Amino acid sequence: MSRRMGLGYVETLIENLKRELTLTGTTLTGKLMKTGAISAAKGLVAADSGTIFTVDADAGAYEISLPTATTAAGAAQLAGWHATFVLVDVASTNVDVTIVRGDASNDSLVGNISAETANDGAAGAGLTIGSHVITFAADGGDAVGDMVEVICMTASATECSFVARGHCAT
Repeated sequence: MSRRMGLGYVETLIENLKRELTLTGTTLTGKLMKTGAISAAKGLVAADSGTIFTVDADAGAYEISLPTATTAAGAAQLAGWHATFVLVDVASTNVDVTIVRGDASNDSLVGNISAETANDGAAGAGLTIGSHVITFAADGGDAVGDMVEVICMTASATECSFVARGHCAT
């Protein structure tokens, strides 16, 4: 004998289940967020999505290139791509680390930076977004903890559109 139940009825049954799990002495394991370190020029790929990158600006000036698509299949992998970049060491000399579009002629990169105000009332300029480039700017006073998140909102075989949001400490 079979009996069909409506979805609402099944949901009610599941919601009414009362279960307790005793986790004393239990170690939970699983995949933590992906991390990676960058201290030299690097071209990012679709597989880097979801990674939190530490950025070492003391290693000298270099570029981090965002991924780009050249086929419809590649574009499908990049839509929703995202990564976070956190400055963990500032330059001892006046050098910048930049995050640039993979295809400088077609891709776009826009966004904004939230900056804390210094004690003297001046907003931080150590992290900037302009002309499709994100810059950890040594001359602007980049600081450990400056961070930016980049997301690929749309992608096609000919262009990718990235948005970024960041926070600049002073």
